[in-house]
Amino acid sequence: MAGLFGYGFQILIGRSLSVGDYAAFSSVLAVSVFLVSPINATVLIYTRKISIISASGALGSVLKFYKKLLINLFYASILILFIGWLFFKQIYVFLNFKSAYQYYLTILITSISAVTLINMGVIHGLQQFNRYAALTVLYPFLKAVFALSFILLGFELYGALTGVFIASIVVCIIGFKFIESATINSISSDQKIKQIKYLPILIASICLTALTQLDVVIVNKFFDNKEAGIFAAVSTLGKSILYVSGGVIAAIYPVIARMSVAYQSTNSLFKIGFASIFLACSLGVVMFKFFGAFIITMLFGVSYSEAGNLLWLYSLAIMPMALTIFCENYMIAKGSVIFAWLFLVAAPIEILAIYLFSSSLLNVITIIGISNSTILISGLMAMYINFIYSKSKLIDASIQ
Repeated sequence: MAGLFGYGFQILIGRSLSVGDYAAFSSVLAVSVFLVSPINATVLIYTRKISIISASGALGSVLKFYKKLLINLFYASILILFIGWLFFKQIYVFLNFKSAYQYYLTILITSISAVTLINMGVIHGLQQFNRYAALTVLYPFLKAVFALSFILLGFELYGALTGVFIASIVVCIIGFKFIESATINSISSDQKIKQIKYLPILIASICLTALTQLDVVIVNKFFDNKEAGIFAAVSTLGKSILYVSGGVIAAIYPVIARMSVAYQSTNSLFKIGFASIFLACSLGVVMFKFFGAFIITMLFGVSYSEAGNLLWLYSLAIMPMALTIFCENYMIAKGSVIFAWLFLVAAPIEILAIYLFSSSLLNVITIIGISNSTILISGLMAMYINFIYSKSKLIDASIQ
């Protein structure tokens, strides 16, 4: 449901803005997602920790973690704003911004989006699934309401961005109230939990975001407005299959974390999750293959009709990444960070390849597909080796 609302928002904005403005809007959101990626690392770690604590009933500690995160985020936001001001000219030109307002609004959206991510992670870790679902649906709905209102008032691109910012503030306030009500009057705990290393998760989060978001930024920089807008539409719909892995991860991540701590087998959960994502993504690719042109034209309008032939190819190129994201989160829930190093190698290679060989949109999509397939195959091999190694350690321990 959240994915449908999210894509409904993107489609409405695409139909309400010109092709060039929609490319700029998508680029701003992609930059924001990339800048906030370090917070994803924090959220993954704390979601795992909170899910373990919540199983013990000592929820008072969760509120302490949450407040500490918000304080650290405040200082980080001040630092980002200062860096943005210091290197204003260089960043402004490189990212092809249209005004200083758009530039600084991007920074503000990034900061408030980070708070929203933290709220989502804490609520997810508390396994408050009804509230988590409510926020994930409410967020794109409010973005659409505020953004479209400003666009209808004649503010176009800047109105859309302002609407996103206001909606983010509202969702942050609601998220805080959810967390406060779920943890108030709860006991604290001094429970020591084995924590996975932060740096590999940070590396994985930044590089994964680069792999899934910066293609839009690069195309917006080096292609003309029409092609950039077409690619933005293709990217928006093509990445819809990533929501499949997101939904599966949201359901089983806390469960895997708890089972792993209790030394229970999670192999069956992995097989079910992987097979479900593969089947759902395959159906999506087939649908885009036969109905891509119709879907693009119906949702975005005739201005984007050229995107129809590229949509199924882009979704096919993204499909291995949906499976990889599931595998990465599965391993993180078990306390392993092997995917971080794969992303660290793959991200700069893919970005450089797009930069050097992006003579057409088809070339960009081909590079993305080859890169994502290589990452998935390498990741599955690494998981198998890790499984064999862990199994041999358990055998050795039982013998001793």
